[in-house]
Amino acid sequence: MGIKLSKQRWAFIQPVLDEILELPEHEQLAQLKIRYGEDKRLVEEVSQLLDAESQAPDELEGLAIELAELDSSTSSSVAFTPSIQSIGPYRLCEEIGRGGMGVVYRAERNDGRFEQEVAIKLLNTANNHGDILERFEREQQYLASLQHTHIARIYDGSQTDDGQPYFIMEYIKGVPIDHYCEQNKLSIAQRLALIKQVIQALSFAHKNLIIHRDIKPSNLLVTDDSQVKLLDFGIAKWLHQDYQLEHTQTAAQMMTPAFAAPEQLNSQTATVQTDIYQLALVIYTLLTGHHAFQDDKLSYVELLKKKSSEEPGLPSTIVNHGQTPKDGFIASLSHKERKQWENSLKGDIDAILITALKSKPEFRYASMDALLQDVNAYFDKRPISVQHLGLYYRIRKFVWRNWKPLTIASVFIVLSISYMVTVTLQSQKIRHALLVSKQEQRKAQSVSNFMLNIFKAADPNVSGIEKITAHQLLNKGYDKILSDLGTTPDIQAHMLTQLGEIYFSQGHYEQSVTLLEQALATHRLEEIEDPLSLANTLTQLGVAYTNTKQLEKAEALFEESLLLHKKSMLNANSLASMEYAETNTTYGQLLRKLGQYEQAKAHFEKAIQILRDNPDYDRSELAVALNGLANLEASIGDYTASRKNMLEAIDIHREVLGTSHSYLSIYLNNLSILLTKMERFEEAEKYSEEALSIQRRVLPEDHPYFAATYRSRAMIEYHQNNLRPAKNLLTKALAINKNSLQSNNYITAILYEYLGFVSQDLKQLEEAEKYYQLMKETYEQLGAGKKVIARSLGRQASLAHSRGEHITAQKLYEQALSDIQTTTIKTSFINHGYAKLLFHLRDYPKAQEVTEQLLELRRENLGEEHSLTKQTQSLLDKIKRSTLPLDNSKTATYQ
Repeated sequence: MGIKLSKQRWAFIQPVLDEILELPEHEQLAQLKIRYGEDKRLVEEVSQLLDAESQAPDELEGLAIELAELDSSTSSSVAFTPSIQSIGPYRLCEEIGRGGMGVVYRAERNDGRFEQEVAIKLLNTANNHGDILERFEREQQYLASLQHTHIARIYDGSQTDDGQPYFIMEYIKGVPIDHYCEQNKLSIAQRLALIKQVIQALSFAHKNLIIHRDIKPSNLLVTDDSQVKLLDFGIAKWLHQDYQLEHTQTAAQMMTPAFAAPEQLNSQTATVQTDIYQLALVIYTLLTGHHAFQDDKLSYVELLKKKSSEEPGLPSTIVNHGQTPKDGFIASLSHKERKQWENSLKGDIDAILITALKSKPEFRYASMDALLQDVNAYFDKRPISVQHLGLYYRIRKFVWRNWKPLTIASVFIVLSISYMVTVTLQSQKIRHALLVSKQEQRKAQSVSNFMLNIFKAADPNVSGIEKITAHQLLNKGYDKILSDLGTTPDIQAHMLTQLGEIYFSQGHYEQSVTLLEQALATHRLEEIEDPLSLANTLTQLGVAYTNTKQLEKAEALFEESLLLHKKSMLNANSLASMEYAETNTTYGQLLRKLGQYEQAKAHFEKAIQILRDNPDYDRSELAVALNGLANLEASIGDYTASRKNMLEAIDIHREVLGTSHSYLSIYLNNLSILLTKMERFEEAEKYSEEALSIQRRVLPEDHPYFAATYRSRAMIEYHQNNLRPAKNLLTKALAINKNSLQSNNYITAILYEYLGFVSQDLKQLEEAEKYYQLMKETYEQLGAGKKVIARSLGRQASLAHSRGEHITAQKLYEQALSDIQTTTIKTSFINHGYAKLLFHLRDYPKAQEVTEQLLELRRENLGEEHSLTKQTQSLLDKIKRSTLPLDNSKTATYQ
């Protein structure tokens, strides 16, 4: 092969050869000259080796083996295999690092004076020539001049007896910063806290006119007590000296290309901005799990081109958009946690890193201090210098930083001005409260509640303000929220949510949805860091969706709200909140409507437990939860438990709201319906009369609450066989419900059902068919579950049976029973109708099986004396009689 190399020379050449061989073959020679052109001997030798590799790879491999097997006594390279065992009072222990100029060893003091561990850096004798020796000595000068907490210190330096240069420096027991962050699963804030230490160290170095030029994770060690130490000033330079090109090029060949700045790759002068760029690459890696430019191996030319002409992707977009690394802490995060990580990077961190990674140095931060100021601003929620988003951005930062004493006060100052004409006396109290609220958030919240009470003046339970005035007040409030609160998005979202609740309470469901959707969009867009406020908005919008036929959307919002509550309680190690209880209650109400009774019951019971465990919470919310559970229990036939919970809910409402509140009338009416099902008609009528009396005192005659009361009274009439009065009351209830702003489509469906079976009993079969079809269509439009729609099928099957359409009736009954899966008292009419049909079709064994199961259910839930239980017993007796052997003296007939 003709190439003669000593082992010492091979040790110097081999890393260069390995580096070049990693490049595409067509680029190898050009890159060798670009990177190492100043060392003609090196270029010539590596060129020959490259030529040998392309022509006879086995010869190059043989050369490597031959050189590796040379006797170590022929080598003078004490740096790589030192013949010395100690330097001064220090004994060399083991190698801990290796670089372009030499090797670093851990050493221990062995003179007995005291114990001490140090790091000793020995210059490789292969590099013991002018440029490298000068650079090695200069590193000693750098370290000697840099006495800083976060920079590894130098203790001494000299030459061994055989002329080997060395210096002794602080031994750092630490791990590279990237490994430390991974091992300890540090958060974004914790990672940036470590970086602040690095910035402080580099700022100190720059003020001492030294730039590092080789900042990478392996040169940033973190100790057990979370202290960062900056190492390896081997290719650093004095800012006030203008080194010749060969010095820069020599430094360039020692740099780490992946963490080099574009000017280094171009062999241009390095500056303070070079260190800023390199540090930004480290930060980018720590916060995303990706290198900004070199996730895949790039050739030197490709890397230079990419860094010189492209900006890296925004850190926030890297984390959660299909580019997450395959392993590591960030990769282990759930999708939701990665989304939160992304949100924390979005905005300020994105801007800081993209600025620091500009390809042209003049567009980066002017100094490490400038970078540190923006990092500190991020922690303090102050505006950063490189965000140019105008006044809105600065006000938003101010609000985030001072929201407790200021934000609520600010919004109500604006709102109070708009209502000055109509609430002059109240505004005086508001101004006084606002002055105090700057010091005490509690008082500011009381102003919030006061203003909300003004909005709630439109509630029919509050006298003295006409409905049109209240409606105008709501509209003005909405306009002011949109126009004046854009710079305080957290308060705007809060107020939109509150106003949305008020519109809902007044029956303006569509407007309520609009406001609540705007509130949610504000939360999402502005990424307000207030999970409980977001959870409240999700819950209220879920309630509004429930009442506007958007049940799937509602279910998703309730689920998200519950997760936010649970996470907040876990993070704060706190008790469950009243809002958490409210979300469980409202979700339970939705699940009951979907026929998911077991899940609904679990949520009602959770809410009740929370509210009982916290007696300071609003007791009216406990009444709501108890009433929800009671209605569910009534649906599944547990009438005794239902009655007990309804009575407790009524007692709470009487105590909290008084005896003339419209909400109390609803609870009284629900109890009346239950008592009717229990066939306690006198009690039912008493509670129905009380409900109607309250409503006539406080509500307009077309209010939808009247529809519920008329419905309950109609059922009392029906069960006493007064069919026409019952139908008249149901027709009146339907008209009120359909014409009301608060029209409840579930109630409409129920009214269609009742009108259907009353019409059927009146032999008005065409009307019954119409009402049953409307019942089914309404449930389908609402997105109700199969279990609910099955009731419509059961009613239609009953009608088909009465018309003699037995095949149709059988199909409908079997489909209904398949959909409900588990029979409850509320759906037991389907089983009863199916058993009657089977009896008519003379399928006695099946009819008896169905009837016996139904009888057991009704006995358990209703008791022996209930008419439905007796009805089932009568049917079973008839079936059994039909299965007895025929008496030859009599003729069997079908009754």
